[in-house]
Amino acid sequence: MALVKTRPGTKAFEGIEIADNQASIVTTLNELEQYGLIRPTLNEGAKKKDLASNDALFAGHALRETVQRRFDAQRKKRALIYSWYIEAVSTDTRLGGIPPITLFCPNECTAQDGKLYLPSRSTIVNIDGETQTEARFILRDRVEESGDWTIPAILYHGITEEHASQILHDINRYAMPIKEGAVASLNSEGSMTRMIKESCRAIGIDPNSALNRHGARPLKVLGHITSYKIAIHAAVGAVYGLKGLRKIAFNVTKLNNGSEEVINGGSEFIREFIKLVNENPPVRKVDAKVCALIAAIHHDFNRTLSAEQWLQADTIYRSTPSEIRGLHAAQPKEDAVLAMLGLKRPEQEGKLI
Repeated sequence: MALVKTRPGTKAFEGIEIADNQASIVTTLNELEQYGLIRPTLNEGAKKKDLASNDALFAGHALRETVQRRFDAQRKKRALIYSWYIEAVSTDTRLGGIPPITLFCPNECTAQDGKLYLPSRSTIVNIDGETQTEARFILRDRVEESGDWTIPAILYHGITEEHASQILHDINRYAMPIKEGAVASLNSEGSMTRMIKESCRAIGIDPNSALNRHGARPLKVLGHITSYKIAIHAAVGAVYGLKGLRKIAFNVTKLNNGSEEVINGGSEFIREFIKLVNENPPVRKVDAKVCALIAAIHHDFNRTLSAEQWLQADTIYRSTPSEIRGLHAAQPKEDAVLAMLGLKRPEQEGKLI
């Protein structure tokens, strides 16, 4: 995108005022940097001698200290991963989308003729999207022309630092991240979701019509044979075995975001599972946790259960009480199913693992 023309002594973004002290703008990384934005990790890590000799860095550092949180090692790691995502989406090599970032300029700006004019000596910092911003700097180091790629943003201007800090808090307090398990079926690029779809197609079943994407169970009236939730639970068991059942939510996130383990470790079981529920409607009612357990049994013991055994396992699992709470609450239920099959837990028999 071409940079906008600026008036003498001013900086101008393409954009419109959408509320008092709030504008929607279109910009680039190079333009943001030119207009006063400093790379987040450079800003936070600035030394006293650097601050003393660079007025712009001093102003940006002081402003960021009042409105932002620490840019720790975990955020740096996520920024690197995010840089590859931005590149892939921007070059149409994968599906996805990049959300707008949220910026803060303490100076009052003026909107006119489709542009937002900033005072000459203004400073800009992130309120939200700082990890994305750092990712774009990382990407520009790798792909120089990405500095001119379009960035949509919301800019708060002419408000106090206290107000900006409150916006940061509220965005992170109320816009909580959605757990992967709740949206995994919508992640078309996810390793696990893709494997489940490919397993269905390999045996002539259309996953878009045969799997319930939103509910926990298949809906007979819509012709479902299972749900993504059930298939995803099964995939975790098929990849990790019994040990993976303790942290299913964590493993769903891991497997569906970058890991290829599931492609190698879970596809065979998932294909057989899809065949089973397609040919045996009663098995479609088996609980997701029982499906994960049976997949784990296949992983740890190389045992393939009949449709009748699936139903027996489901009955025993549901009817077995457990007085344990927390991480190991399901273990008595799992052990009862193992006993029904003449099996024992492979790690520390009879003890919680």
